[in-house]
Amino acid sequence: MTTVRDVQRLRRSTDKVYLLARRDLARFWSRLDLSQPELVRNALVTYVPTLVNMYGDIAGTAALEWYEDLREQVAGLPRYAPTIGENIPREAIEHTVKWAAGHLWGDNPDDTLRVLNGSMDRWMKYSQRDTIRRCIAGDPSKPRWARVPQGAKTCAWCTMLASRGWVYTSPQKAGDASHRFHDHCDCEIVPEWDRKATHMSGYDPDRYYALYTEAQEAVGGVNPSVNEIVKKMRELHPEEYKDGKWPPLPKGASKDGTLQANVYEKWRRDIAVLLPPGADPVRFKIPPEQFPEIPGGWPSDLPQLRAIEWNHVLYGDKRGGGHLAGYGWTHNGKEFPADWTPQDIRDAAEQLLREHPITPRGKNRGHSEGTVNGVKMTIYTSTKRGHTRIAGFYPDWDEA
Repeated sequence: MTTVRDVQRLRRSTDKVYLLARRDLARFWSRLDLSQPELVRNALVTYVPTLVNMYGDIAGTAALEWYEDLREQVAGLPRYAPTIGENIPREAIEHTVKWAAGHLWGDNPDDTLRVLNGSMDRWMKYSQRDTIRRCIAGDPSKPRWARVPQGAKTCAWCTMLASRGWVYTSPQKAGDASHRFHDHCDCEIVPEWDRKATHMSGYDPDRYYALYTEAQEAVGGVNPSVNEIVKKMRELHPEEYKDGKWPPLPKGASKDGTLQANVYEKWRRDIAVLLPPGADPVRFKIPPEQFPEIPGGWPSDLPQLRAIEWNHVLYGDKRGGGHLAGYGWTHNGKEFPADWTPQDIRDAAEQLLREHPITPRGKNRGHSEGTVNGVKMTIYTSTKRGHTRIAGFYPDWDEA
């Protein structure tokens, strides 16, 4: 059975070839006189296709060896001598180079190199993928294959193409699934000879298909186009994709004005993208859409507790925090007991401050430590211009 390690091995070999090609392109670029854009363009049109062809052959050879190695691990297959695939046509490379060279006449000519580096990744993977396509197409054992995304997230289009699972039997029948790839696309064409194999770690076509069908139903109509469905996929679950379409950030603020709605929502979106696929919803939570206000208010005779610090304690922010159960994963922080609600946490903080008043800890700093309902807690305060406020608090399980 083809494993995720096999796929990672293929990806690493292609990445190495890409980096070598990119290194040589950078060296060539450094010798060019950018004050003469026409000469630079002509030099690139001559040099880049030759570079791509040389390293494309290396990428194709590595893919061929990878395929042969996988095939040798399967007993009982007929003899087969696969051949290396094609590199991307020279005309296509020249077209891209000429288009990228348009930046040479602009304010930032280095954008030409940036575009070519992105294309170089696609060109190297083209050689690798075409070799695997050719190997599969000519293999008398007729392996099935799937389009398998790599990495934690992929784009909506690739998710759609990957949702069919191990059903493809030839590149000709697969259409876009075997031919459409964008710059920096992390999908691989992966063969499988075991007819009973339906699972690979990190590849879940059933989940991809559920996302696709949900979008298809949301679009409605008799025969919605693939582009309409993929667009809806990006809108329904932007956190699932590299190119998710988020709505505009909200406006407004907490009642005390310290927590901005756009900052809170931006953090929600950032950690939603980081959420591992299939993560345990109890241990890996996303903050609610509505930012938190302090339940029941806060006594005026105690150090001030503002909404911005309250949010830090419960759900976290880019500085840390997230101590309500299920939210500590973003910073690997300590969490309050699973059955503690925000109200319980607020009440425990008030009780701690009344039973253990703040003691000084350096200039304009203070802290309170104690145990409430079996949980050891620490509260830190900050004083400015005679006004003291809570800077943060958390459970301290190490000493409980």
